[in-house]
Amino acid sequence: MFFNTAGTDFNDTWYNCYLYSDDVMVTYETKWANFNDFGDIYLSFIFNMLQNSLNIKSQTENMIEAYELHNTVTFVQALGSVLRSILDFDSYTSLAGALEVD
Repeated sequence: MFFNTAGTDFNDTWYNCYLYSDDVMVTYETKWANFNDFGDIYLSFIFNMLQNSLNIKSQTENMIEAYELHNTVTFVQALGSVLRSILDFDSYTSLAGALEVD
């Protein structure tokens, strides 16, 4: 069983980690290329924080409750959600950030 695990799943781990890191790098390089200057980055950050403020508030409350209960899993999940809301933002000039009006 050890050799089966070491020869299949464990052996593929390095390649899956490489694919994940490459995908993350390409995604953020593409996002960075769409920004024109610092003002665009700043406005996008502000508008995305306003958009995600309710999620950040609720996840921060979840982090506080999880910390009091010593629930590490919930704490880390809420922390990941907050960090994703902070780091993963689109340009305010892009179609993804625009409201669709019918």
